[in-house]
Amino acid sequence: MKNHSNQNITRQKKIKRKSKRRNSLDVGLGYLCSVSHRLRSPISVILGTVSMFRDKSVYKLPRKTQEQFIENIYKKTLELHGTIENILAASEMSTKDFAKRLNFVPVQIEDLIKEVYKDSLKDAKKEGLFFTYKKSKNKLSLISADKKYLKLAIANLIDNAIQYTKEGGKIEITARKLKDNVIIKIKDTGMGIPKKDTKGIFKKFYRASNATTTYTDYPGLGLFIVKKVLDLHPGAKMSFKSKEGNGTCFTLSFPIVR
Repeated sequence: MKNHSNQNITRQKKIKRKSKRRNSLDVGLGYLCSVSHRLRSPISVILGTVSMFRDKSVYKLPRKTQEQFIENIYKKTLELHGTIENILAASEMSTKDFAKRLNFVPVQIEDLIKEVYKDSLKDAKKEGLFFTYKKSKNKLSLISADKKYLKLAIANLIDNAIQYTKEGGKIEITARKLKDNVIIKIKDTGMGIPKKDTKGIFKKFYRASNATTTYTDYPGLGLFIVKKVLDLHPGAKMSFKSKEGNGTCFTLSFPIVR
């Protein structure tokens, strides 16, 4: 009886291991499909447009149309670059020694936000969004941060807001000092996050149910990156409020440098 019981336990463990491997494989394949689609889309546009310049057929079109094609190539190249940056960042963050590679220095967060805002403003306008940055009345204190990855995290929050907010919607960034912390809020009037999805949104490759049905070609790495970066900044905190159909507000808090 004892041997039979041990055999059953061993068999159950094997089944569980196989199930985990199968689930991991399913997630991996789903991720590859999503990333492949995300990469293929801009590459197809770039190749199609460049081929028209290559065979000189584009020069038969009006000058304004040619300029629009060039602008489209530029936009799709930036989109491709952003996707690759996120893939590489997520891969790097999954390594055991990632935390050791962070370079913490005093950062003027206001300057960093201005950089990200300026980089994202053109995309927001093209999507027909009202995008504003409300500066603090007083100069913000320095915080200790890895500038490269904190900028990437904030850029991902803004990128998500742009992606999931319809034309005519609003995105607002605010930054202020509250006691011994600098508080950053990124608020949008977008599609919001369904309540059932709020616990999973920071997982790698996870996408809210309403996002997967509306926007099919995003790999679901942005919020994973944001959470990972914030978790590795001592004293940093993040929270969010969201309601499906009414938008989302992310709040980031960082202790000031003394």
